[in-house]
Amino acid sequence: ADNHYSRAKDLESNGHEGAEVMVLGLHVNSEAIVRYLEKKWPELLGKILFIDFNVDKHKQRRFSKLRLAYGDFSNPDTLRYYGIEHAKVVVTTLNNAFQHGIRNEDLISEIKKLNPSAKIITTCLSSEQSESLLERGAYACISTPDESAPAYTRAILDAIEASTPESKPDDKPAPAIES
Repeated sequence: ADNHYSRAKDLESNGHEGAEVMVLGLHVNSEAIVRYLEKKWPELLGKILFIDFNVDKHKQRRFSKLRLAYGDFSNPDTLRYYGIEHAKVVVTTLNNAFQHGIRNEDLISEIKKLNPSAKIITTCLSSEQSESLLERGAYACISTPDESAPAYTRAILDAIEASTPESKPDDKPAPAIES
């Protein structure tokens, strides 16, 4: 195919200096990161380049202040084009169920080829998959279901406590939950 992502020779001279942090995909998890950073560390947003192929996301006003790049991040030429070799941190916020054309295991391997020193933070659905991704070279792996379980449990315990007739909702907080 002769599309604009397929000719690595031309892409290597594109002049993109990259970003300190690259986030691959602009989906639910990365959108939550954006909201969190806007409140807590807005200066960090300027160091992040978000790469996503969904043009509709790029047009949404709530993302207008972000550094957005259009591209298929499963294609190594796209990563090279946007300067992945300069990134200190690469974040994949999509688990394998939402990836199109590549698994996080393969993406880690590809990123490591392009930038061996990058710290890769990835997403998975279980602690077992997390172990596998860490063995492949991920710096950190976020298991969204496992990490949200304590919050759900706290909410369930609070709701049970609040529903008990002899207690008042503000009597005592739910016990701490180990994650």
